[in-house]
Amino acid sequence: MEIVNYKPVGKGSLVGMFDVFLPKLNWTITGWCHFENDQKRWVSPPQRPFKKDDKTLYYDLIKMDKQERMDICNKVNSILGDFLKSQASQFEEKNTPDVAYNMCW
Repeated sequence: MEIVNYKPVGKGSLVGMFDVFLPKLNWTITGWCHFENDQKRWVSPPQRPFKKDDKTLYYDLIKMDKQERMDICNKVNSILGDFLKSQASQFEEKNTPDVAYNMCW
């Protein structure tokens, strides 16, 4: 698994967006989100917004059970941490949290 096409966003807790390349399948899953808040980092798989009762909600574009989703997000979050450390000079945000927050929206 590799982080590709990372783009800084810097809007609230949304720090950036990126894609995940799966070399064994030759697939790229686009639209992952990188969040940080209070020295915690977490990721979210691709989602699509929708309105309900004047609120914006999100649903996952890739369906999986809760535990599988958490496992994938934790793995991607770990790989993202390594990626950010290796690419720190390219991005303004150099104080990326060392510890990933086990959370996935």
